[in-house]
Amino acid sequence: MARTCAALYFACLYLTATPGPHAYRFAALGILCGFLALAFALRRLIRKDVPA
Repeated sequence: MARTCAALYFACLYLTATPGPHAYRFAALGILCGFLALAFALRRLIRKDVPA
């Protein structure tokens, strides 16, 4: 899921750079996807069980 959100983040980042009237919508979607990618990546790292 983190990889999917990261791919969407970069796609939205690319679409934000293109001129057009809806670039701000892609920027907002890119920010959301970036935060989701970070959250899923951190969740995967933190969820590792540490043997006692």
